[in-house]
Amino acid sequence: MELKVKTDLLLKHLFKNPIITDKLFTLFLEISKIRNNIEEEIRSYIKQEDFEMPITIEWTREEIESYPGIGKAFKERKEKFIKEGLQQGLQEALIELLELRFGNIGGDIKNKIKSIENIETLKSLHKKAVIINSIEELEL
Repeated sequence: MELKVKTDLLLKHLFKNPIITDKLFTLFLEISKIRNNIEEEIRSYIKQEDFEMPITIEWTREEIESYPGIGKAFKERKEKFIKEGLQQGLQEALIELLELRFGNIGGDIKNKIKSIENIETLKSLHKKAVIINSIEELEL
């Protein structure tokens, strides 16, 4: 706050004197020209396509997981995908086992198996499929 007050007082004092005001404007114009020249000089060294390329940021899994909100969401999605992969694998293994034991099992039974989401249920059905004598004993 104190610095701003001092700056304001200094500017008021400087702009009271017309000679100083003129010199300040000249100085500001020169600085502006230099800035523009520097910018043009830099642009001349950069290829146009490089200048227009989007900036990309690569994050490692550890960096993502270090941010509380993002890390939690990332972990939840990862766990969900693992669970879905396990579920799908168990469904396919059960279908293959039944087809190996009983031949073509038909679309209805496959659809019933694919609709089962509970992993423990799928594991239990797989164990049962090993010992049953007919597909009807599976009780889908």
